[in-house]
Amino acid sequence: MPTSARTIKALCMALLFPLLLQADHAKDLATARSQYDKGNYTGAVQSYERIVQGGHESADLYYNLGNAHYKSGNIPAAILHYERALMLRPSDEDAAFNLKLSNLKVVDKIEAMPPSMIDSVVAAMTGLMGLQGWAVMAVVANVLAFVMLGLFVTATSSGMKKAFFFAGVGGIMVAASGWLSASSLYSERTETPSAIVFAPSAYIKSSPDEKGTDLFILHEGTKVKVLDGLADWKKIRIANGNVGWIREKDVVVM
Repeated sequence: MPTSARTIKALCMALLFPLLLQADHAKDLATARSQYDKGNYTGAVQSYERIVQGGHESADLYYNLGNAHYKSGNIPAAILHYERALMLRPSDEDAAFNLKLSNLKVVDKIEAMPPSMIDSVVAAMTGLMGLQGWAVMAVVANVLAFVMLGLFVTATSSGMKKAFFFAGVGGIMVAASGWLSASSLYSERTETPSAIVFAPSAYIKSSPDEKGTDLFILHEGTKVKVLDGLADWKKIRIANGNVGWIREKDVVVM
């Protein structure tokens, strides 16, 4: 399947999946909420995970899963799911606040290097609406554009034709902007995805093997960028720009 077709398919799936949880997972959702309210956070995690494993995702689902992990003391998993919630809904203040609380428990305090222009643009787009937000906007604008162009064809007065024509063209431009933004975000997340360190501590190597030189050490909960992979290793970059190799089993990709 061509890359563009895969991207469009992935964007459509990302748009449609969060809209509705299937009925067969309603019991797991009710059970998870009940277990969380009773203080059985491990049971709540298991119920929420069953929903995720069923192919569903939403900002609320990841936020609640993050809370359950946080309460059960699994900080790396809490950070992972708060980050996933914010990827779907960047404006979620509760998830952002809880993520900050979780990061306070992370051992590594890495000073971030100034972002590049591309990273700044991507971050700005993510902060506006996120992947699903841009995809929704593109779909709505596309539908409105075709409605306007249809009205242009059927309109009888020249004034109305002109108004519908420009409205339709404007809708097409907005739709194109939405799809380009969503595609850019999707590509950024798939080509250089972020990951969370889950190992209590992990030595970062100069090469993808145990004989490589130890460059530095990372601890659980630290967020990294995945640049490449080879066998059982991942090439990563941390916030200050340092690069090295970590065992694949020591990180979970977002």
